[in-house]
Amino acid sequence: MNVLNLLFPPLCALCGKPLPPRSAYSSPCLECLRDLPVLSEPAFRTETGIACLAPLRFGGQVRNGILGLKFRRRVSCAKYFARLMERCLARYGLSGFNAVTWVPVSRARERRRGYDQSELLAKEISKLINVRARRLLYRKRHTNPNSLLKTAGERRVNVSGAFGIAPFREIVNMNILLIDDVITSGSTAGECARVLLENGAANVTVLAAARAR
Repeated sequence: MNVLNLLFPPLCALCGKPLPPRSAYSSPCLECLRDLPVLSEPAFRTETGIACLAPLRFGGQVRNGILGLKFRRRVSCAKYFARLMERCLARYGLSGFNAVTWVPVSRARERRRGYDQSELLAKEISKLINVRARRLLYRKRHTNPNSLLKTAGERRVNVSGAFGIAPFREIVNMNILLIDDVITSGSTAGECARVLLENGAANVTVLAAARAR
């Protein structure tokens, strides 16, 4: 048995339970795999009109895995979600990206957590598709979590003007893959896509780990 498995036994990427010996890190257990809420149609358009891709529904152990990634430092979840997200791109034949970027959290949240979960996803996907991950966006101001707001209108107002292009980033005519963890109304990802396009990007594809209805 691998010494690493003895010192740090692999845990399920979704529920966090111990996996059998010799299991791969960042893998789900059989129970979670059986109940995995896979979307039969990963491509969808949000209520704000943004075209997105997401392999999973935000529920059950997927919800637990994403919350673990965001708030409990279960960063191995990013590898597993990234593999499923990359399959969405392959399913629709999407390629030719010039950069992978992500919907950024505020600097205060990043300092508190020690990382940005969407950045982790973006970097894992960049390895799978061999395209560089780059910080193209930043938060110009703090916003309340959109998940706490009831309507799409409130969410749009909350994030309006909240993002800008990171300094010294040239994105003119670029085909950009924009990564988020969860898409609900699409307001946040839509605002990021708008900023990228208005600053010269040729195309923005939004890809998330899960879709919340």
